[in-house]
Amino acid sequence: MYHEGWGNYFVNNNYYKALQQLDRAGKLNFVVGLPYEIESWMDMDEALGRAVEARKYASARVIPRWIKLLLDGTVESGTGLIDPPYLDGHQGIGNWDEKDLTEITRKANALGLTAHVHVMGNKGVHTVVNAFVNGGRDEMRNILVHVRNVDEPDYKRMADHNIYVTSGITWHHFSDQTQKELPKMLPAAMANKAYPMKSFFDYGIPVSIHSDYPALSGSADDPFGIMEIAVTGTYHLEKGKPI
Repeated sequence: MYHEGWGNYFVNNNYYKALQQLDRAGKLNFVVGLPYEIESWMDMDEALGRAVEARKYASARVIPRWIKLLLDGTVESGTGLIDPPYLDGHQGIGNWDEKDLTEITRKANALGLTAHVHVMGNKGVHTVVNAFVNGGRDEMRNILVHVRNVDEPDYKRMADHNIYVTSGITWHHFSDQTQKELPKMLPAAMANKAYPMKSFFDYGIPVSIHSDYPALSGSADDPFGIMEIAVTGTYHLEKGKPI
């Protein structure tokens, strides 16, 4: 089980410490990966220092060696960083610009921390890929999280630089009504080619699955349920067609 941040949200390491104690007591029976959440308002160097400090809680089944950043919001809510802009002319806002994101990737990778960045709009994806390529180390397997839209040239760069993807698989299953609404707010290419799973596979990009959507949609936040959705391609609340 890999948590996407939030374990340190109140700027303490109690969660990490508790997991290590459970593991050393023989009561933790699965591996927990722990990205350290870093927000854009934080001092970068201070936050990276805390992320490094959290590694002292590593044990056989507790692995705190990632940082988690959120670059933009969801495309469907109008907060994604996209190009061209939304049909009404507005644009989502990134929490970091490319220069800062490149620098934090460089510093994190040099400290042995892998960057784990939530991004959904195609312009946001391009920004993160640039940061990983120009600031990161390929062997660190830096990760794009969620990843709704990707411009075609970025697939190859992701593959060439060992960039991984963690995709929210159940977001592929919008209702018929939602699919009718998207073309009214998004450029056509973004409404009709949203979650590019096959393209990741075609380029040989390693993909894993995450599960934020069920926790928000009235579905049980059940990891085994997510495995079922990933394997079968069906979602029990779905009334539309997969996109």
